[in-house]
Amino acid sequence: MEAVEMLIKKSILSSLVAHSDETGIRVGGKMFWLHVMSTCMFTYLLHIVKEWLEALKSELSLIKDYTGKLVHDSYASYFNFLSIIHALCGAHIIRELTSQEEIGRQWAVKMKTLLLKLKAN
Repeated sequence: MEAVEMLIKKSILSSLVAHSDETGIRVGGKMFWLHVMSTCMFTYLLHIVKEWLEALKSELSLIKDYTGKLVHDSYASYFNFLSIIHALCGAHIIRELTSQEEIGRQWAVKMKTLLLKLKAN
């Protein structure tokens, strides 16, 4: 099992582009958090049991050692890692714009329309 985990870690860390997100899961009625770091071929899950930024800097985390382009939401903790080239996830941007659209912000409608047109081309 360790060989597989090492392969996953090395593959993600050597990738030019990786994706990162966080997700909640319920186990036995309790809520747990996972930090996800992935490429198109590999996924690494880190069980978060402490404060987010502390966990991301821990020895189990990959993000602290990553130096490529990381696509993520705008979660503030990611921006503490200066060796990463940060790229914001388009799906997360659209989700944020939709929430602004729902409360009547017309600029968000225009921006969302523009981004979806760019994606279509």
